[in-house]
Amino acid sequence: MAQLEDAKAEDIVSINLDGKTAIADNMVVATGRSNRHVGAIAHQLVDKLKASAPPPSRVQARHPS
Repeated sequence: MAQLEDAKAEDIVSINLDGKTAIADNMVVATGRSNRHVGAIAHQLVDKLKASAPPPSRVQARHPS
């Protein structure tokens, strides 16, 4: 969440999916000011998650192309 706040993401919501689905443990939804801003937020977050120890088994970010 701090990473999203640092990137100036807006309307940040974290949803705990533990025990509700086999495909994910958590889902985070956030908005940005423009398509470019949302793309930058997603890129920064994915890089940070992949560098974490231990890295998550899978990260999916949906952002504008």
